[in-house]
Amino acid sequence: MQVFIYKVDGLNIGGFYLAPKKHEGKLPVIVFNRGGTATFSNITFGLTYDLLMPLAKQGFLIIGSQYRGGLGETIPNGGKDEWGGADVRDVVALFSILEKTSRADMDRIGMLGGSRGGMMTLLALQKGVPVKAIALAAPALDLVADLSWRPGMDSVYSKHMPNYDENREEVLAKRSAINWVDELDENVPILLIHGQYDERVNPVSTLRFAMELQKNFHPYKLVILDRDSHSFSRNYQEVIDLYIDWFKDYL
Repeated sequence: MQVFIYKVDGLNIGGFYLAPKKHEGKLPVIVFNRGGTATFSNITFGLTYDLLMPLAKQGFLIIGSQYRGGLGETIPNGGKDEWGGADVRDVVALFSILEKTSRADMDRIGMLGGSRGGMMTLLALQKGVPVKAIALAAPALDLVADLSWRPGMDSVYSKHMPNYDENREEVLAKRSAINWVDELDENVPILLIHGQYDERVNPVSTLRFAMELQKNFHPYKLVILDRDSHSFSRNYQEVIDLYIDWFKDYL
């Protein structure tokens, strides 16, 4: 595993990379998009050990971003989290890094995002990143509807999203993939996983998103985990296995 700093829009952005030490030839890639806000839920060794190392052990090269503002004051000129604004470019820029990585198979790239990272994944897909499949766990898909379900997020959005207070509906709608399902590449299958008792992101939005995918004949798989939470505390290993099987099938 390595951590690194890369430049986007003149800012210093934190990145991370891990892959199996012993492996012949190029590796399929999973671009991982973290959840959380600013430094909250940024990538630590604990999350890497629990979630990303099991994927790397299956022969995947993992790369991801802390997003601008994700390392706080630990690095100078790190920028500010925009929660799906300019920080989406921090994800897109990872593909240029991959092109310079000799172990990455650029024809076999997937993307995995959880919670806020699900939103980031779909925004990157909307911008045309070259991925073959994506997996979304407890994803933020309809920020407008979910705000009425979890009104406490209003203060988070107001702090981080440019122009939020002046134009709330438009700012949230642009970040809500449920509004632009028809803009997503229909050749990219989507795995949706959500806990039935998720306390942070409303699972109903994932069900509604799946219905929109169905209407558009977009390939997808939907898994709702019985009585599980946002962190999948009841079915964590099953979720890891779902990721592995999904990306082995499509990459």
